[in-house]
Amino acid sequence: MSNTVQLSEASVDSLMPTWTGLELWHASTQGGTYSLLGVIPYVAHQVVYTYVDAAGLSTDWYEVRRYGPGPTYGPYSPAWSVSVIQPARRSFANCRRMLARRLQSFELPTTTGAGAADGSSLVALSLANAADPDRYRSWWALVSDPNAPAALLGQVRKIGNQALAVASGTLSFPTVKWPAQVPSGIQIELHKYLPPLDNQHGVTGLRECLNAALRELWVPDRLLLAGSSTTAVYDLTSFGPWLEPAAIHELWYPPSGNTMVRSQWPGFSAWRAGSALNLDAIGLPTGQNMEVEVTRQGDTLIRTGGVWTDNSSGFVNDTDESLFQPEFLAEIALAHAYAALADTSSGTDHGEWAAKADDQRRYAAFQKLRYLEHVDERMSHPSSGIGLGPNWPMLVR
Repeated sequence: MSNTVQLSEASVDSLMPTWTGLELWHASTQGGTYSLLGVIPYVAHQVVYTYVDAAGLSTDWYEVRRYGPGPTYGPYSPAWSVSVIQPARRSFANCRRMLARRLQSFELPTTTGAGAADGSSLVALSLANAADPDRYRSWWALVSDPNAPAALLGQVRKIGNQALAVASGTLSFPTVKWPAQVPSGIQIELHKYLPPLDNQHGVTGLRECLNAALRELWVPDRLLLAGSSTTAVYDLTSFGPWLEPAAIHELWYPPSGNTMVRSQWPGFSAWRAGSALNLDAIGLPTGQNMEVEVTRQGDTLIRTGGVWTDNSSGFVNDTDESLFQPEFLAEIALAHAYAALADTSSGTDHGEWAAKADDQRRYAAFQKLRYLEHVDERMSHPSSGIGLGPNWPMLVR
């Protein structure tokens, strides 16, 4: 395969008295040894330069520096990769982007040149040719590309007035700068209505909307409980503060050892004594395991670092994954996003966002009825409180 590298020099005419052009270097890994790939002379009034690396691979990394008479050399740019790392399907990053798209509030440009060395700008040619330098005023910019320098990853900046240079695609951040130079070849998330992470400037963030949606989505689970022949009361407190007596629906046990198919236990009772949560059940032989069938909120079980983590509290990192498909989760979170926009607006805008929030809440309730699994209840243990048996999808707020 080959790689086509595009480099942007928005101020080429002012650079030409000092510099002759650009040197393009490449390596097979980010921390590898870089070798000179080619030189690209400046041309008056030409702000975009293209170089085709005929032997380039999708895993290659590049960096660039200016050269001039003498010879003299400028500093190397931050290295960038030609490959784009797509977020996992059920990850926070993917769910955030899907929710932003449902809000019609999202763009994902890729930088085509290195920004200012002091972090006061980024360059993306796809932003050029807009007629209005205020095109992105009051939007939020997030660096979420895993190929970005560590100092930039997860950083959010608010875009100010007259920030876009419409001819070059340079987006400026003169007041609150990025903590490092923004390199070429990384994706930047641009969000119009709500900040991409948490509350900023009094505006609820998309992560908060998604985590609020996770808290109202209940899923069935079975918790492993070791049997004991010396007690008929089992302490369930260690499973976490999310577990309540009414969320326990069934108790399963192996009548003839752990290798047998589980059967329903004929009688059990869950009850709380202050901070302790207990389960009454006839004692089983030590080492013979039971399974406590419960419903749990979606934010209490998150895959972090490739491991499903109990007692979690929703999305934290971009790579965190939930149990739900992103399309479904975004529809539930959309009601929270509309409500957040209603809270931060006034007049007719407030009325429109509030109406959207109400309509989306009703739609979300039907989505829950249709797509979530509803746990059957035994007559001896009907659901109550927040245990949520067959009627729990009706609890939509």
